[in-house]
Amino acid sequence: ANSVRLDEAQPLRSIAERAILYHWNAGRMETDILRICDAYGIEGFLIANVWGCRNMMGISPMLRDVAESTKLKYLTINLDLVDRNNYAFNHVKNRVDAFLELMQ
Repeated sequence: ANSVRLDEAQPLRSIAERAILYHWNAGRMETDILRICDAYGIEGFLIANVWGCRNMMGISPMLRDVAESTKLKYLTINLDLVDRNNYAFNHVKNRVDAFLELMQ
């Protein structure tokens, strides 16, 4: 849905359509992900699983399945944006660095 351009002639209608399209729908997201990866030659993606975000936690299995079925590389990072005690910068940095090395 984020790839849908807004219509300047009908801004409110196009914003509403985009919001409806963006609603968490695994089937629609899978189709869009495959289309975008194919169109732009994307070879991998990062899943930021934010603690407490039911939408992201529910959609993550679909993202992993898409990555595995298409041989895309992916990294899932679990984040807690509220409690700093559940976040270790060096741990996340090491995982992202290793993922980027894998992408080369």
